[in-house]
Amino acid sequence: MSDDDKASERNETVAEGRYRRRVGITLAVLAILGASIGLLQTSASTSESSKAREATRLAVEAQTAQVLAEGLDAAVSNAFARVESFESRSVFSNTDSLGELLGIDTDPEREAARLETAQDSLDEAFTGQLDLESLARTAAATELHQKAAVSERIEWNAKASQYETVLTVLAIAVFLVGFTLVIGRKLRPPVAVPGVALALYCVGWAAVIYSHPIPSVDDEAVEQTAAGEVALDNLEPTEAMAHFDAALETDPEYVPALSGRALARVLENNPDLLATLAVTSADPADYTAALEDLRVAMENGGDQDPRTLSIASLLALLAGEWDRASVFLDDASEANPSAAALYLWHAALEVAIDEPDEAQEWLERARADFSEIEASQRRAYVAQFLSLLEMVSSREPSSAELSSRVTSQLVAAEAESVAGRQLEPGNSEGATLEVVEVGYDGGSTRARFALGGVADDAVISIVGYERPAPGADWVQPAELFYSGVATDVGQGVNVSSPRRCVPVEYRFDLYVEGELADTVTAPGATATC
Repeated sequence: MSDDDKASERNETVAEGRYRRRVGITLAVLAILGASIGLLQTSASTSESSKAREATRLAVEAQTAQVLAEGLDAAVSNAFARVESFESRSVFSNTDSLGELLGIDTDPEREAARLETAQDSLDEAFTGQLDLESLARTAAATELHQKAAVSERIEWNAKASQYETVLTVLAIAVFLVGFTLVIGRKLRPPVAVPGVALALYCVGWAAVIYSHPIPSVDDEAVEQTAAGEVALDNLEPTEAMAHFDAALETDPEYVPALSGRALARVLENNPDLLATLAVTSADPADYTAALEDLRVAMENGGDQDPRTLSIASLLALLAGEWDRASVFLDDASEANPSAAALYLWHAALEVAIDEPDEAQEWLERARADFSEIEASQRRAYVAQFLSLLEMVSSREPSSAELSSRVTSQLVAAEAESVAGRQLEPGNSEGATLEVVEVGYDGGSTRARFALGGVADDAVISIVGYERPAPGADWVQPAELFYSGVATDVGQGVNVSSPRRCVPVEYRFDLYVEGELADTVTAPGATATC
């Protein structure tokens, strides 16, 4: 071998050794990078597991607190109702008659003082020692913390999964770079260059994943939002607004506070909206700020929140914006696929746009879910639906006939459920309804009717509607929906119906065996809204 050949061989050996060292260094760097990403992936998985346990714990605590708050609230309401019922009896409300009954002399002033002391003791026992509002706030705050923990867990899970994908791609890059050690020189560049490029891509990808923030909520924002939600439940929108404002000062993008404030804004001008879907303000400006809050909420994840989507759906329906309502309702149903109320809202929307087949489909889906809902809640959903149909008929007169048909169908279904037998339509001709007495006083509505041309054993429904303000849409409160036999109507009913907007007019529809037979109206009281 000539000296030139030997020199050439030495140069090739040196070059090969230099290349192998470079590849070795590159593989070592990639190994360190892979180990670092592996540590990040392990950390993300650990955090995800920790948040999953925290979310489960908070869910149990929230459910326990909610059950306790609702149970105590029901107990307190029942206790005060019993006291009021006891005091309403003439023999006890009149100390003189009580003394005569017992054969003793009574001192009215002393008895009045005792009654006042007893009432103060009752108030202290229930509102002081139990502090139901504080318990309700605790339940609401715990639920909000649980939702925040779930959001964090989802983000940590996403990071862990993405890091795992990066490691898989990085393994391919390591293989490509290492594979160049066993192939010819001419094949090395086409293999090594993609491998290095892929490794650099993984570095950038991992950096992006690491930089993505984990959502967190300030504790003060949660506490203020919980207080706002309790105030909303107590129908105190002004107080709720103050709490939501305080929450948003701490966290301007907190979705529950934004959606809560949007609802509070609407309730300020429509105080009975949650109770009866009563809309008393027709000024679009009253909804502008609420819609802006919802827009910000949607941009910050509210488009995945069932409550925010439900509020947006309701506002769109009330505004008669059927296209927007359809989009919101579709998203809300996807986020909460077992909500019977949303199905009924869908049905009302289809009535508005004159799509009877689609309305029927949504109505059947709602009725299928009714079997799993207690009777009082089902009646509340039906009342919402009938109120929405009245609103739809007002905004879209062409849909009035379809609305009437759907209303009759639902009323018949409720009557059949109460009667426990199939209805026998065809006997409604000549049936009449007369309002003997109707009025609103002290938070309750007293109504008494007289029927004509109705057999005693006929199944009837009397569906009452209220007009909350002059010119406003009719609304159907659940407590003004009666189904039963005709003989039970003459005694009259006295039902609790607390209203911020005192009804200015009443309407009662009589159905006999599921068929609309008569409609009458009666004056209410002086408008308060």
